[in-house]
Amino acid sequence: MKRGPVFIILSVLAAGVFRMLMYGSGFPYQIFISAFYVFICFFWLYSVKRRFLNGYMKRYLISSALFMVCFIVSRLIKYVFVRQDAAAARYLWYAYYIPIIICPYLLLMAAFHIGQNGRAKDAKYFQLLLIPAAILCVFVMTNDLHFLAFSYKNGLAGWNGEYTHGPVYFAALIFTALMLLLVVIVLFIKLKGKRFLYRVRYTLAVVLLGVIYVILYATTDETKFVLQRMYEVPEFFCLFFMAFWESLSLTHAIPTNSEYDSFFRASSINAGLTDEKYRVAIKSNNGVTPTPDQIKEAETSPVYLSDKTTLLKSRGVAGGHFYWTEDMSELIKLDAELKDTGDYLDEENALLNEASRLEETRRRTAEQNRLFDGIAKTLKPQLDRIEEILNGLPDDEAGFCREMKYAGILGAYVKRYSNLLLLSSAESIADSSELFLCVNESFTYLRLLGAFCCADIQSGIEMPVSLMLLMYELLEAVTETSLRSVSAVFVRLKKDERGLSYYIETSAGSAVIDKSFYDKAENAGFSLDTEHSDGCFFVVMSSKEAKI
Repeated sequence: MKRGPVFIILSVLAAGVFRMLMYGSGFPYQIFISAFYVFICFFWLYSVKRRFLNGYMKRYLISSALFMVCFIVSRLIKYVFVRQDAAAARYLWYAYYIPIIICPYLLLMAAFHIGQNGRAKDAKYFQLLLIPAAILCVFVMTNDLHFLAFSYKNGLAGWNGEYTHGPVYFAALIFTALMLLLVVIVLFIKLKGKRFLYRVRYTLAVVLLGVIYVILYATTDETKFVLQRMYEVPEFFCLFFMAFWESLSLTHAIPTNSEYDSFFRASSINAGLTDEKYRVAIKSNNGVTPTPDQIKEAETSPVYLSDKTTLLKSRGVAGGHFYWTEDMSELIKLDAELKDTGDYLDEENALLNEASRLEETRRRTAEQNRLFDGIAKTLKPQLDRIEEILNGLPDDEAGFCREMKYAGILGAYVKRYSNLLLLSSAESIADSSELFLCVNESFTYLRLLGAFCCADIQSGIEMPVSLMLLMYELLEAVTETSLRSVSAVFVRLKKDERGLSYYIETSAGSAVIDKSFYDKAENAGFSLDTEHSDGCFFVVMSSKEAKI
């Protein structure tokens, strides 16, 4: 971790310890604490503007940082510069809920732009959530007119005493919780995959800390709650949102343009960057440090360095110049050897190369013909079925769409099965992620029919490609026999100490498989069991020994 983040973390801890020590002492520490957190918010705002790549994401995060600054400043004004029984203090208290309501909404909008280069299309309709957020803010700020957010036992004159929460207050809490829940769902959708838990490991710790703070804040006296004595609600609120986003940045779930200098230095290229005056600003560990005159000359023509074997090249870039070197020693040596050999071998080499090329072309063509003939033969039933569907498309739009979806499912199988066959000709063993890609593409088209599909395929399993072909063919056989009635399909591939197991479950009780699959599974060293139960069809294929 770099010194900048370490300094910020230590500063935040020091500020918390300072507040805890000054708590109840009468020392006016609020001004110093508030100024520090305002600085932290602006520092983070600048960091977001500099590091994050997506412009729309930056706008939402910068807006949230400004709201957090308003939160801290309004708290400072209320407790330091305004009498506690004044109406201004009450409205400043109401203003607390504006960032509490708006910031989660901004966080949700920013989350939609994870992995996007521009505007996130799936966030279009969720922008309408700003309307209820604004309505809740208006209701809270106008509480004195209707008392739907807070109701005071002794009226406005005693507002600083006992009060009860109204429906607007609980609506604001529900809205905030809904926003955070949607953020979690969006993150899961954007980051789902075999590295999802790795990418959110720090984020889960931040969320857990936030949940602990909220629970203890609601159930524990603040004089006994150490974390609350270190950080009040505005401070913890701001730190939580900044830590939440930075935790995603630490695991590279969100791409940033930081750490590029370290990456450049650690790279294997022999290169460097200079400023506009040709002074070297950064170079790789393997790079050289040429003189400014050499870099300038290399922009027009390559320059050999003092060792006479290293070639220097340079190009102008924004703000400076980029240079790199190429090791020409081997080329110089080969050139000398070729000159000694003479030109009399040129014609012979040309003839040999041409003969080799023709032989390679013939061999490749024969191999391709063999593979394509095998693919066409194996997939003939699906290809015939696709042709039958396309030749018999109904005239009505609904029927046309339905038949095209069926053709899409068959087409996805033809495509992925062909890829596996081609892979089997080059590799006998492959990772189980290849099977996941096949199943996932088939499920994409099955979902168009309204079927709920879920694939739990353990990654990192090295297995024969022929076994993947059998598993994928088995799934296709199950789905093809129940295309018009299936509503859900579940596939799981798991490896443990008992061996490898492959499980298929479909909601279509009419699904069947050909008896030949039992022989295929037996030849592959697996046992195959099927069962119809409660309108569902189950297929289990398990290895007889833990060999795979």
